[in-house]
Amino acid sequence: SEAVIVDVLPRRPPAPAAAPDDGVTMEGDSLLHVVAACGDGEDFIDCAKMIVRDYYGNKGGGGAGGKRRALEARNNKGDTPLHCAAGAGNAHMISCLVGLLANTADDDNDEAGAAVKKAFLRLQNECGETALHQAVRAARNNVVCIDHLMDVDPELACIPHEDGASPLYMAISLGEIEIARHLYVKSKGKLSYSGPDGRNVLHAAVHRGQGKAN
Repeated sequence: SEAVIVDVLPRRPPAPAAAPDDGVTMEGDSLLHVVAACGDGEDFIDCAKMIVRDYYGNKGGGGAGGKRRALEARNNKGDTPLHCAAGAGNAHMISCLVGLLANTADDDNDEAGAAVKKAFLRLQNECGETALHQAVRAARNNVVCIDHLMDVDPELACIPHEDGASPLYMAISLGEIEIARHLYVKSKGKLSYSGPDGRNVLHAAVHRGQGKAN
């Protein structure tokens, strides 16, 4: 059978190089991408808030639209700052970014606010991965980031629905069986079983079993 290779290393944006006024690096990371990946402490959280609220919110009268553009900005791989935070295992940063995004919605309409947050979490990068994929890749038996994401959107593990590696497929491919079980329980069984190139989680499980047998 064809080998399935999955990169298990969490992706961290490099340190910022000389960049133009909007803080973009050679890899397309904005300043918010870098901060989101670099730490989960209070200083990093405060820095992220300052970038979104004080810089993008006020730049050129950006307001809510400017803040949302900052939070949904893509680097060269299509990752948003939320992807970077999840890939680095920064659970508090995930909550911070989702909270900042929620503040750009209509505060008087809870339904609209929930829809905006779910759309934010479901943004996919060039590989078709959401922030949940990054959280699974970085989990190593720590489900805090996974829970922070799925508490906002319990159906996040349904993406992609087909023709792509689902979070469940990724967990099994990585041999993270406990993470796979957690995804199933957290989603109440409502999740995607799909894998790349027409494969599914059964293919991933069989491949892992063959690898152990060898």
